Amino acid sequence: MMLKKFLLLTGIIVLSTSCELPFLTKADDDQEYELSHNYDERPIVYPTEILLSWSELTIDNFKEFAIERAYIDSRGHHWQTIARLTDSLAISYSDTLRDDLVFQYRLRIIDQADQFMSITSETLEVPEVTALHIPDDYISIQTAFDSPFIDSGDSLLIQPREYTDHFKFLDKDILILGVDGAELTTLVGKGRNESTVIINSGRLVGLTISGGRAYEGGGGIAATGTAIIQNCIVSFNRAMMDPTKKSYPYPMAVGGGIWATDFVQIIDCRISNNNSALGGGGVGLAGNATLIGSIITDNFDNIMGGGIFVYTGPVTIRNNIIKRNVASRGRGGGIGYYEGQHELINCIIANNVGTYGGGGIFTYDNVSLSITNCVLYGNSSWSYNGNGGATNADGSKIFLNSIVWGNTGSVDKKRLIRISKYCVIEGISPYEANGNIDSNPQFVNPAAGNFHLKSNSPCVDAGDPGIAYNDDDGSRCDIGAYGGPFGNDF
Repeated sequence: MMLKKFLLLTGIIVLSTSCELPFLTKADDDQEYELSHNYDERPIVYPTEILLSWSELTIDNFKEFAIERAYIDSRGHHWQTIARLTDSLAISYSDTLRDDLVFQYRLRIIDQADQFMSITSETLEVPEVTALHIPDDYISIQTAFDSPFIDSGDSLLIQPREYTDHFKFLDKDILILGVDGAELTTLVGKGRNESTVIINSGRLVGLTISGGRAYEGGGGIAATGTAIIQNCIVSFNRAMMDPTKKSYPYPMAVGGGIWATDFVQIIDCRISNNNSALGGGGVGLAGNATLIGSIITDNFDNIMGGGIFVYTGPVTIRNNIIKRNVASRGRGGGIGYYEGQHELINCIIANNVGTYGGGGIFTYDNVSLSITNCVLYGNSSWSYNGNGGATNADGSKIFLNSIVWGNTGSVDKKRLIRISKYCVIEGISPYEANGNIDSNPQFVNPAAGNFHLKSNSPCVDAGDPGIAYNDDDGSRCDIGAYGGPFGNDF
């Protein structure tokens, strides 16, 4: 290790109190002062001890050594006193490096009049850390995330196993990645009534999230801000009612699997076997949240939105499969909308149950919903005030290029046809208009969940002829979930 040497002659005086006073500390003439350390510039990923040492001094009127450390950035030096030593014979001090920054040290020799001389080291650069490996570098995911070595733009790379904790990933835009995928790497919430993961920034990718039991919304994941949840499995979580409360403002007891608001994106996830007390057994959405390319299945809710509950908007739900979800004592087996303007695009909503209405989709009166290139199939509800197995009669809805077929429960077919264009709707004859038809859509195998169209389907090239709705090969839009510009994005 090359020593960082700095010479100060006793004739050079630095005064902190008055430049007119003599520096009272007396040292040998021409004595060489040297400040060095033993850091060898190796990369570090956890707090590491460094030994500072300096020349033995012979001085009078001594008060103390002040040891200072600065980190250096584009704004300059940021000095901090880290120790004061009153032993005049001291020649070393142990410090700890806790971050991957550029540092510099300074030793001040202070006399009884609070005047001083300084020895300053050369800069010391700790190599930048871009990733921490779990459990190789850190056993605890939370400790690694909280480490100063991890900054926005860095990564936590998590090896396969089960990790039990309640994780708070806040205010760092980093990648939190299960390196071998969600099937093998699980974060389990256990021991407290709160979400397994709370996140407001960065990306959560390739992990299974399980075991969460929360009151405040999002049994598995409570996501706000700009967080992205991608290629994750979210299963066996609960959003519960707090027995100590007399009222339940949203998102309390909403989003058994995930509660997502602000600009959160949920992409290519599997959300299953979650439940909630008040809304969204699988997912609760609000703000500008987006749900894309995911499978929401076998979730359960008591009141509204067995699969998905949408509180406010505008929320976009696109290229999802929403199946076998149940609103056991309420409405909207597949999706329940509370208020706001929303888009539902290229989704398959199949075999959901909304006990009191809207087996597939339920909307309150103050909801405006655009439904484009969707399939509603095999959904059911009890007969209740005209609310149907596929969708209820409330709210403002527009169906375009969609298929409503094979659902059970009452339905206002006259109203449904008035809000539909270029759709296949079972039983609408003789009310066909606006490009709508009443013909078997000829799915490949709906019983097995295959809603692609057979070559002889009446839905092929039968959608809205507007260029904006064309299939991605440029041909006229097919009716159904695999038509239109997003038809191949599953």
